[in-house]
Amino acid sequence: VLEGDLFGPVVIDDGADVTIDGATITSGFPPFTLSSPVLLTTSSLRIARSSIEARNLSGGPQSCIDVTTSGSIAVDPTTTLTPANGAASISGPPSATFAEIVTQRARASGSTLDVELQGRTGAAFGTILSFPVPGLPTPFGDLWVDPFGHLVVQTGVLAARQANASIPLPGLPSGFFVVTQSVVLDAELTLSNAAPAVFP
Repeated sequence: VLEGDLFGPVVIDDGADVTIDGATITSGFPPFTLSSPVLLTTSSLRIARSSIEARNLSGGPQSCIDVTTSGSIAVDPTTTLTPANGAASISGPPSATFAEIVTQRARASGSTLDVELQGRTGAAFGTILSFPVPGLPTPFGDLWVDPFGHLVVQTGVLAARQANASIPLPGLPSGFFVVTQSVVLDAELTLSNAAPAVFP
């Protein structure tokens, strides 16, 4: 949950490439809120399973996402955009693409890794775990797992848009930091966002 005060809580700039998955983002509550919940400058943004709401109590229009220069925005149908006082949901130069987005979340709980993958129904997928490495650019997105030191922890076909798995990984020390990433294949090959998890 990200909530602004006088300004919006999320600023994405300097060529960043960001996926927001499962967040609630709002602008603040003062009488005069000076910016939208999300400000995007010359960067790429994908949003899934989220809610973004502009709250401008002064009565003026306010968009959910304000794009100040060029940028790229993709919005999954699971995301709700609520602008204030008749404003457009997204303001600025680029037009947003509304399409299903492949995203992933991971959480370590005890000796179990809980992975939640959202993709396209009927697509084949595989989830890989490794130590984190810098993003390796590929034609399908940045690969974040180590291609030479990894473990395939999950494979299957998405019977619905979302697949959940609890993967036992016993014996891992406290503070052990891993990254998971899924590869989804149907009409095209897509890499999910990289999802980090720390074992408690």
